[in-house]
Parts: sequence; structure tokens; C-alpha cells
Amino acid sequence: MQITIRPGQSIESAIKKLKKKLEADGFFDTLKRHQFFLTRKQRKRLAKRKAIRKAKLKRKQNDR
Repeated sequence: MQITIRPGQSIESAIKKLKKKLEADGFFDTLKRHQFFLTRKQRKRLAKRKAIRKAKLKRKQNDR
């Protein structure tokens, strides 16, 4: 991953740009997923919970 910093550009804005690129690439999701070991059953359970939460949110948005 590479970002270019123009002359006069602040370090904070460069860090923000890098963070956006890493987030879009899915780096933080991968990092979070690899922090601790999950069994297959635990992964399936988490995926199911995530799907239910997503469906509820979608249903709630459609009701508006």
C-alpha cells in the first residue's frame, strides 16, 4: 500500500488517507478476524448473528 504526500500536505491528512485505503482494502477486518482463534462453529454462529442483524436493519430501513 502506498500513498503520495505532496509538498505542504500535513502528516495528519496523509495518515487519514492511508487509513481510508486500508479500510477500503479490508485490512482492519482481516486484522480483527485474526486477533484470536475461532472454531468453525463459532464462525458460523457469528455469521448467522451478523446476517440476522443486517436483515433487521434492512427491514427497519424499508419500514420508513
